[in-house]
Amino acid sequence: MEKHGLSLGLIVCNELRYPEVARKLALEGADFLVSAADIPDFYMYPWRIMSISRAIENQLPHIACNRVGRDRYSTYPGGSFIADGWGRVLAEAGKEECVLIGEIDIEEAKEIRQTGSILEDRRPDLY
Repeated sequence: MEKHGLSLGLIVCNELRYPEVARKLALEGADFLVSAADIPDFYMYPWRIMSISRAIENQLPHIACNRVGRDRYSTYPGGSFIADGWGRVLAEAGKEECVLIGEIDIEEAKEIRQTGSILEDRRPDLY
């Protein structure tokens, strides 16, 4: 999806578990990742680690969104956040429903991608 000259790479819930999804979006030119999840409290720690990992692995900002509230099966703790391409959390939500506002510096995001050569150094022919 492209808007204002930026390409958004969308990851839906369980797709976050597969690093190939985020990598494919990065290779296709995504400027940042957005994930929408329905993660219950017992899986919060792995979700957070995977969300930050997808940002670091692809040197892309990641807006990681998670559900809040409860249903008859689970409690959903929220914890949505925005991370940069180094995995630094720039803004974070709590356990209540809210609108999370944070700033992603697009020029800095480009610099982060140019600092390393993660995508260029890959050798898919060897694996």
